[in-house]
Amino acid sequence: MIVDEAALSVFIDDRVRAVLAERVDEPVLLKVSEAARLLGMSSRTAYDRIRAGRLRCVKDGSVMRVPRVAVDEYVAELGSDGESRRVVPARRVVKPREPNGSEW
Repeated sequence: MIVDEAALSVFIDDRVRAVLAERVDEPVLLKVSEAARLLGMSSRTAYDRIRAGRLRCVKDGSVMRVPRVAVDEYVAELGSDGESRRVVPARRVVKPREPNGSEW
């Protein structure tokens, strides 16, 4: 297969421009609660991910903000490590035993 690299680079450049144009109205820095909402997690979980170093943040004085790019990086990281594909086994339901004459 022969690929026209000039056409490919124009296509990629157009895609990058389109993505950037969509994001013009979005804030560059998000509150932790806003980032958590975008990621579908609680603020507490987002703070836990920040403390663990999995979600990047910047601090301006006492205010923590999550760069919008860091949200995208976190999502990309989920696809690359095994944690996102880990299957959590269902809890086993234990039925109470029927009492026999000696237990009651």
